[in-house]
Amino acid sequence: PITGGEITIDSTAHEYDGEARTPVVAVTLDGNPLVENTDFKVSYKLNGATVSEIKDAGEYQIVATGCGDYRGKLTATYTVTKRNLSNATISSAEDKQYSGTNNIQDLVITDLDTTLVLDKDYTITYSDNVNVGICDVTITGIRNYAGEILDSFTILASGEKGHTGEEEVVNRKEATCEDGYTGDAV
Repeated sequence: PITGGEITIDSTAHEYDGEARTPVVAVTLDGNPLVENTDFKVSYKLNGATVSEIKDAGEYQIVATGCGDYRGKLTATYTVTKRNLSNATISSAEDKQYSGTNNIQDLVITDLDTTLVLDKDYTITYSDNVNVGICDVTITGIRNYAGEILDSFTILASGEKGHTGEEEVVNRKEATCEDGYTGDAV
């Protein structure tokens, strides 16, 4: 049986990067190297379930199972750590007009040349996102991502129509001309 042997892998961990990894597995028995796919086969397990690749964050078991003249199993651990969400690029939260309802943002978050998916890669929570004022936004990494990013936006009061800065100047000029404005200092 290979259970008395030793299993080694070329690396034991990496940070999530969206790429599948295939660690090089070596098995020796009594100091003699065994041959993969002749003396042993390699499989991966994540949370007890057999998986076809090492990709997502988690702690994997690399299992070398004896075949041919060999029986038994050896295991090694390989860890994919979560990537910090602070590495991602996030579109800025835009100010919103008061609407009386929850104001939310259509944020675009990218990392590793991939657009992340809400509720798959991250969640968003808002505080004070109904009334006029500053709304805090918390973006929290999930699954393959960890950490938080904080942002904010302003909920602006609804303005009355016809009261932009430019129109106010025009109206003021018209009002002063009708009142006999001469251009002289008062």
